[in-house]
Order: sequence, then structure tokens, then C-alpha cells
Amino acid sequence: MIKAVVFDFSGVIASPAYLKWVSNHVLNFSEKKKLYNEVFKKLDLGIYSKDMFEEFLSQETGVPKKEIWPKVLSGVLVHEGIIGIIIKLKKKYKIGLLSNYCHEALLEIIKQKRLEGYFDEILISSQCNLIKPQKEFFLRMLQRLNLKASEILFIDDSLENVKMARKIGMVSIHFKSFDQLRSCFVKLEII
Repeated sequence: MIKAVVFDFSGVIASPAYLKWVSNHVLNFSEKKKLYNEVFKKLDLGIYSKDMFEEFLSQETGVPKKEIWPKVLSGVLVHEGIIGIIIKLKKKYKIGLLSNYCHEALLEIIKQKRLEGYFDEILISSQCNLIKPQKEFFLRMLQRLNLKASEILFIDDSLENVKMARKIGMVSIHFKSFDQLRSCFVKLEII
């Protein structure tokens, strides 16, 4: 029996803001994608701080460091349909957020977008020095929720993350669209 629903943030609840900004401001981004994936991974793991990352972006793009975060933040688009579902789910289930993100940035986004009250547990990769799809990151969420894996429904836009969640016993949905998610919830009799 499902007792909690755990969401990914970037790509499910909101648009991937840093990636969007970087791809729009870095010349020949497609040629540098491998380098940026490594940099994003270090940011998500907490090896780089938000400040260090923005310094790196400033050097790469020529955009003054102080201008980067406000522009990134303005590009974060929260999916209101997903928030509507979370509001409905919260009446019956615990709601978790499990995200590969820089905690300084994500906590600011959550506050600025007024999302604080929607989640019972928030676990951000850079605070734990773990990232999805590492099994230990998922297990930490199980501990926080005090539930068995089979009691959690996990939603992520990364198939690799969904596969790991399934491997440890979570019911999982590979998010592709709002309509697809709503359809999955109906099939699972979640809403």
C-alpha cells in the first residue's frame, strides 16, 4: 500500500533552470556538454558550492557573476498542474522531494516559489554528498519517511533513477508529461 509519493524537482516539478541558462549562454555548448555534465555532477554532490559554480559560469560566459543567479531563478518555471496534484496527494500521502541539486539554490527556489509547505521531507543531493541513482540516496529517503520501499511511489524524469528506485522496491513512474503522470496515478488508484 502506497503511503508516500516522492518527486524529483528539476524536470518534473519545475524546468531545469541551470541547464537551460547554460545552454543559452555558453558558446558551442553541445561540444562542451561532457565537461558541463561533470561540473553539474560536482555541484549536485556538494563538491562545488553555488558561488563556485557561478564563478565558473561567469568565467565561461563573460556574464557578471552577480547577474547569473537572478537570471537562472527567473527561468525556473514551476508546473502548476504538478503542484495541483501534490496538493491533492498531500491529503492522503506523505510527500517527499528527492533531488539532484545544489541545496543553496534549490532551497532558495522553494522559498521564492512558495513551495515550502508542500513537502514532508526534502532530501537534496548536495547536502548528503550522494546523487541519484546511488542506492544510498534512495535509502536515506526511506529512513527519513520511515517507510518500506514498497510503500513509496517515486516519480523522476530520468529512466536511470527510476530503474534504481524499482531495484530497491519502490513503485516508480518514468515522468514524460503531465498527462502521462495523471494517467499513471489513475491506473494506480492514487488519485
